[in-house]
Amino acid sequence: MDRRPSFRKAVLLALLAQAVLSSPVLGQDGNDGSPDPSTECTAYTLPLVQSNLGSFPAIGKQASIVANDTVAKSKWTEISGKVLGTEPKPAMGSTTGYSTSDPDCWWTYGQCTTPKAAGLTPDVVDVPEPSTMGYGFDDGPYCNHNGFYDFLKSSNQKATMYFIGSNVIQWPKEAQRALTDGHELCVRTFNP
Repeated sequence: MDRRPSFRKAVLLALLAQAVLSSPVLGQDGNDGSPDPSTECTAYTLPLVQSNLGSFPAIGKQASIVANDTVAKSKWTEISGKVLGTEPKPAMGSTTGYSTSDPDCWWTYGQCTTPKAAGLTPDVVDVPEPSTMGYGFDDGPYCNHNGFYDFLKSSNQKATMYFIGSNVIQWPKEAQRALTDGHELCVRTFNP
């Protein structure tokens, strides 16, 4: 499965992250972002998120540029000819129906690490520095990630978080906590 987001999805998540992460609210209890574990998965919303929901795709629906977003439409017009299109890949672990003429580099099929398209750099597949390890976590943020963030903080570790935009809408304080703690945030997709 190709997990590279379209540019549109990346722009949408970046705009959402900017709105949510600029909020002065950190934790549900007002401290460092670690809510009471007995209530951390209680649904909540922030006024900033609620007032901007119309600027983002519906949760569970395919992302697209919203009708009144002239800035995003203009940017898409400017770059659309440069964005690589990609077709959905078969389900993870399956290669049935996959064509080897596919222009994408799809690791699941053949452990490809060098993109076939001109001008793209190879994937980073190892960390050459001695005693170095990199962490990457998909599909966040989620309501119970504060314990995980606490662990990373207590052991002085940073990670790369691949967030889903609709999860940022649902759990904005957990997204803000990841940024505040110094983790690298990346777009995974807008809707799962």
